[in-house]
Amino acid sequence: MKSRAHFLTALFLVLLISCSSASLESVILKTRVGREITFRVELARTTQEREKGLMHRRELAFNHGMLFVFPEETQSPFWMKNTPLSLDMIFLDRDGVVVGLIENAVPYSEELLMPQVPYSYVLEVSGGTIPREGIRIGDSVQLPVQGQVPVRPRPH
Repeated sequence: MKSRAHFLTALFLVLLISCSSASLESVILKTRVGREITFRVELARTTQEREKGLMHRRELAFNHGMLFVFPEETQSPFWMKNTPLSLDMIFLDRDGVVVGLIENAVPYSEELLMPQVPYSYVLEVSGGTIPREGIRIGDSVQLPVQGQVPVRPRPH
């Protein structure tokens, strides 16, 4: 009987930990024409979380995704290795302004993908979201983590 109680306690803790690590945040994208689109996202803040990203995911709910948070501005490339879903990538500067867009990244591709300018965040969503929602460079995103990530000041 004690072993069953220990097993159930361990199972509960594992479920609790897995639920807390997959908690979702809201991100609101505001287009320049006044539309607001809310995405529910997982945060990828650590190197390990950013490296794993959405690999091996077979489903992504409507208007859900992942927000990659970098400790400073970067131009690190992304790829689709081990990712069976087509994704759109929305690259944001430290102020949450859209600075780059990649539409319908090819599943499993090892092609390196990145914008021509530095970025601090990347919002990955289902392929086809960018044209469906009319997302453009210059749109802005209200981030749940904005201001919490140290970045180097831009030169004037």
